[in-house]
Amino acid sequence: MSIDSVPDFNFGSTSVKDLTTGTTLNYQSGSNNKLTVSDYRGTSNPEWTLEASLSDFTSGNSKVAGSINLATDTKAAGTINGAASEVWNNVDAATNGTGAASATVSTDTKLVTETNSAVDGGTYTSDITWTMTNTAASAK
Repeated sequence: MSIDSVPDFNFGSTSVKDLTTGTTLNYQSGSNNKLTVSDYRGTSNPEWTLEASLSDFTSGNSKVAGSINLATDTKAAGTINGAASEVWNNVDAATNGTGAASATVSTDTKLVTETNSAVDGGTYTSDITWTMTNTAASAK
C-alpha cells in the first residue's frame, strides 16, 4: 500500500486586496496533476483511507489560511484544510487490494482563502500532508 504520486497545486496570482477580504482562486492545470495510489496487499485486506491536511500559506512573516476544494476525474474529492480529512478510499478507487488507481485533478478545484487584514505582497506557499492508512473508509 503506497502513495505513488501527489499533484502540485498552482492557483495563479491574486492581489493583496483580495487576500485581505478573502478570495477564491481557480486551479491552474499543470503537468503534475495526478494523485496515484497502489495497494497489492491482497483481497483479504483491501481497506485503506487517504487523508490530506493543508498548512497555512506563508510568504516571509505573512500567513494566510485557506482550504482547497479538491475535484478530480474520479471519486477522489473533498476539502483539504488544517484538519486531516478523507479525500479517497479503497471503495471509491476500487483497488480491492490488487491494484493501483489514479485521479487527475480537475480545473473545478478551488482555493478559498480566509479574510486576513495583516498580509503582505509576495509568493505564498503551503504544504499538504498526505496520509494513507489501512483503515476502513468513513461514511461520506
